[in-house]
Amino acid sequence: MIRGGTSASIPLKELNTLAEKGDLLTWNDFAAYPYEDEGSGLYIRKYNIEGGHQLIISGKSLDKKPDHMYVVNKAGGKIDLLKENIKKMNLK
Repeated sequence: MIRGGTSASIPLKELNTLAEKGDLLTWNDFAAYPYEDEGSGLYIRKYNIEGGHQLIISGKSLDKKPDHMYVVNKAGGKIDLLKENIKKMNLK
């Protein structure tokens, strides 16, 4: 089930701007975007990113910072936005 915002996907430019926050990113930074809720026991939200990529955010509580924020590119490669620089992925 898709929940949340009105935009179909997160624009790459916006994702790059958000990624500059690094480990300061929170659940609220992505409140404007729709997501699929995939969690069971954990909060796991999957967002579509412009160009066919995905963002997966997971954590134990929505009141605390997420534990992981993975960007998964079309080829299946992934990085954790909280720990790595998104520019290494060269998303298009």
